[in-house]
Amino acid sequence: MGVLDELPRLGIGISTSLSVGRPDFRGLLREHPRLVQFVEFAVEHRDADLLPERLAAELAAGVRFIAHPIELSLDPDARPSAGELAALRRIVGVLGSPWTPEDIGTWVWNGEHLGGGFIPCALTRDTLAVAVDRVRAVQDATGVPFLVENPPFAEVSGQMRLGSFFSELCARAETGMLLDVGHLLSYRLARPRDTGLLDELPLDRVVEVHLAGGAWIETADGPVFWDDHGGEIVPETRALLAQLWPRLPRVRALCFECELRPDDRVVAELAALHTLYPLPAA
Repeated sequence: MGVLDELPRLGIGISTSLSVGRPDFRGLLREHPRLVQFVEFAVEHRDADLLPERLAAELAAGVRFIAHPIELSLDPDARPSAGELAALRRIVGVLGSPWTPEDIGTWVWNGEHLGGGFIPCALTRDTLAVAVDRVRAVQDATGVPFLVENPPFAEVSGQMRLGSFFSELCARAETGMLLDVGHLLSYRLARPRDTGLLDELPLDRVVEVHLAGGAWIETADGPVFWDDHGGEIVPETRALLAQLWPRLPRVRALCFECELRPDDRVVAELAALHTLYPLPAA
């Protein structure tokens, strides 16, 4: 765990991308620097040539960034190319990102980016083996830890339990975890009989936490939770974070995923998070 222990503490921040106009992350950084201690940027390899110019002012001002790739997949026939990995390494270097996280699943299918149609990983040993290979390849290419993120689930395929899947993935790939609280809530709804979930997850390897607003969707099989980042944070997600937080000894960052939220609501939420979960940047 030595590498994880050496990672910097970033504090509490927000997520965005080059294509998102709300909230105004530049305005929030300028007007509320104590509330926004880092920015997590969703990136694709093609952004490598755009980021140095588009973020020049923020980089010069010393804003801390996390690069969050959104195109690495578990398709065994679509291993990231050398060019894609080189571009990600350049992005990590430009942003000074201390780690890179991504949901474990399929973002690209037959060469097409799925966007909101992202497919969560099947909890199988075959998928686990591919995930270990992908994580090692990215870490070797970027030189920083690749944090594996639990994906959202409407339904679950595969016989492995989420906790044992991610515990083994972290151990075999020698890395840490990004724990997405809303995604975890969706899994608990999709597989309610997994009562040992919190005890099996590698909570001692959690470096970053994601928190987001979301919406309940009624289906024929019961309610599904989808953290769409645009809604209010639901009470169930807040309660789950409060339950988990004392059990995360290595947490370095809490990211409020707030794309499409108005600035005033983001400020209010960040102020509340700083009070509830003090995590001074260092």
